[in-house]
Amino acid sequence: IESMEDECLQSAAKPGWHRHFEVLYIVKGKGICLIDLEKFEISDNMILCLRPDQVRQFKANGDILGYRISFTESFFSVGGEEDDLMHQSAIIESIPRSACVVLQDDITDDMKEILKKMIKEFDNDCLFRTEMLQRYLKIFLVYVARQFEDSIEKIIQTTNIEMAQKFKTLVDKNYITIKTVAEYAAMLFVTP
Repeated sequence: IESMEDECLQSAAKPGWHRHFEVLYIVKGKGICLIDLEKFEISDNMILCLRPDQVRQFKANGDILGYRISFTESFFSVGGEEDDLMHQSAIIESIPRSACVVLQDDITDDMKEILKKMIKEFDNDCLFRTEMLQRYLKIFLVYVARQFEDSIEKIIQTTNIEMAQKFKTLVDKNYITIKTVAEYAAMLFVTP
C-alpha cells in the first residue's frame, strides 16, 4: 500500500498490466482511466479495482491524490482455513471486473481510517504484521464490495425485467401458434 500522488499515476501513463490485484482510491483528482479499453472518468472520492492481467492506462488532469493497494491472491489467502478461503474468494468475486465507483460519503472516513492503519502496519516490523495487513485488507475490500451491491442488484433486476418484457412480447405475437414454455425459452436463448 502506498500513498499515491501524481507521479505514481504518471508511471502508469503507458498502457500496462500486472499480475496482481490493485485498488486505487482517488481522494482528489480528475482524469481518465482505460481498463481493458473501457473508459472511466476519474473523480474525487472514487475507487478503481483492477484484476490481474487487465490492461490499464491513466491520463491525469493535474494532480491526483489518493492511495494504491496492490496484492496477490496468494497474499490474500495465506494461512486461511478452507472455509475462510472460500469466503475471501467470494469477497474478491463480488467486486465486478473493471470496477469503478464513487464512494458514499458516510463511509469515506471509515475507509480512510483503515488505510491509515494499513500504512502504519506496513511500515513496522512487529510480530504478526502480515496477519494484521490481511485483516485490514479484508475489511477494506468488504467496504469496497458493499459499494457495488446496489449496482449488481440493479443489473440483475434490469436483466430480469428485460427478459420478462421480451417474453410478453413474444407471447402477444405468437400465442396462437406457439404453446409451450420450451419453445419460448428457445426463442429467448434461455432454459425453460
